[in-house]
Amino acid sequence: MIDLVDIDAIFEARLRKYMEEHAGEYSEDAWEEKIAELYEAFGSERLAELGGKSPEKYYAGEDGAALVGLLARHVREGVAVSDYLCEAIMDADGAEEPLISLLGEAEEELVFYAMNLLKDMGSVKPLGQYLDFLLDPSVGRDRKELCTEILCEYPDRVKESILEKYKGASEEDRSSLLDILSHAQKDDRILRLLTDALLSHAEEIPLYAAFVRRYGDEKALSALYELIEREEINYQDFQELKLAIESLGGEYEKERDFSNDKVYRKIMEQKKGMKS
Repeated sequence: MIDLVDIDAIFEARLRKYMEEHAGEYSEDAWEEKIAELYEAFGSERLAELGGKSPEKYYAGEDGAALVGLLARHVREGVAVSDYLCEAIMDADGAEEPLISLLGEAEEELVFYAMNLLKDMGSVKPLGQYLDFLLDPSVGRDRKELCTEILCEYPDRVKESILEKYKGASEEDRSSLLDILSHAQKDDRILRLLTDALLSHAEEIPLYAAFVRRYGDEKALSALYELIEREEINYQDFQELKLAIESLGGEYEKERDFSNDKVYRKIMEQKKGMKS
């Protein structure tokens, strides 16, 4: 069984020694390049602390379940998880199911490691769990944001589940669901949700206009024209709506008076300053 070793601590100790020996020799930018160079060399160096193996080869030959178990030990014992361990897990056979099992763990850090590794592995098996996380009021915002990011890569795989659960979701979670759906293939049900949300969230027009723009269905133009005609919209919202209209192949040439709008006045003042 492979030992738990803090590989990052080994590198950091060597780096501190190197920096002390070469103090004053490099600028801050040069140090960044040098550290990256030293870390790359460190990866292939045979180390006594690793039984004569290099960090890149230390985990070679271990099966996925063993490596995922080692990852869990690192987190639970407060030992830094190195990039080498993460890369070994992604390359190992049999790591996917053990990683999925970690999604039910109480340690948030462990769940994040599992989610990120599964994401990098291109795993689609836990997509349903991610959607459940996203809609669970007890789950923290950081995890929900990661779920949204992952699900945005596979919108059509979760589309039907989202459409089924959308009505019962909280207002904040609905925004995330629309973000995901805005990446999906064309579907009139999705279009209706996106345009309804745009028309009913006057305080967040840039966000919902961006969803509509990304979705790219020209049938959304009628809703955009309806909204941009509202006298109460501000200059920033007007610009976002005009951009969305143009991105969908429409035009809006009507002159509008924003002389009393704070954002508009600030932009005009900046333009005058640049000319002078």
